[in-house]
Amino acid sequence: MAKEVLHLLDSSLEKPKNVEHRHFSLSVFSTKSRYHDKNQDSLGGIWFTDGSCVLAVADGVGSCPRAHEASQIGVQEVTSMVAKAGQGGSYRGPILNAFERANERILSELKRSGSTLVAIEIHNDWIRAYHAGDSLAMLFGGRGKQKYLTVGHSPFDMAQDVGLNTVHQDESEMRNTVTNCLGELDMRIEVGPKVATSPQDTVIMGSDGLFDNVDVELEVQHSLSGGPEAIVGSLTEKSLSHMYAPVSDAYCKPDDLTLLAFRRNPP
Repeated sequence: MAKEVLHLLDSSLEKPKNVEHRHFSLSVFSTKSRYHDKNQDSLGGIWFTDGSCVLAVADGVGSCPRAHEASQIGVQEVTSMVAKAGQGGSYRGPILNAFERANERILSELKRSGSTLVAIEIHNDWIRAYHAGDSLAMLFGGRGKQKYLTVGHSPFDMAQDVGLNTVHQDESEMRNTVTNCLGELDMRIEVGPKVATSPQDTVIMGSDGLFDNVDVELEVQHSLSGGPEAIVGSLTEKSLSHMYAPVSDAYCKPDDLTLLAFRRNPP
């Protein structure tokens, strides 16, 4: 039962990092904001010989001390708990334990710090997402149609989910307010449904540095044929460009940027 583990902690990559596995292709990217001393985002992944895997993205709460350490604890606990459980069946139990253990550690070791965390378990024909905060996971079909999206724990994400008009609201405040995250006594873990997948489906995950700065669905549709590497490359380029040199009046926010794209290889 061989396993492989990937961590991006306080990373400043210049280009996407690609993983080619017998069962899947994975591309990841993470870099700090020009205005931050450290990258408060973290990314983790673990996969086994059968192709099952768990991927996680965390974003330290920027207003909190040692936020980068909080995000690192989040993804490290996910990969550690899943590694201990080993290959086979659902990883629901280990993932839930990881969220709770990470929350306990942040409360006891870091005090007034916090981090969002989204994790997704991926199997041959289904996925399930778990999250606390506004780092998100998405699933796209082979033609680029969005099949699933986690609803972030922020006023903006929740308003969008129920179709409320946010045009006349303070969008910056709505996006930057997180209503649930690791590091809180009342932290809650949102468990998504078991979602059936097809071989050409693509999983996208990222911190709010991605979702605040680019129309993810549109960019995925434009780069879908190129696979995970092309998707991450396009999303990264568009996100960074819009952060620092916006060409429209659409909302933008310079921030740390972390994202990944995953797709199963044809049988």
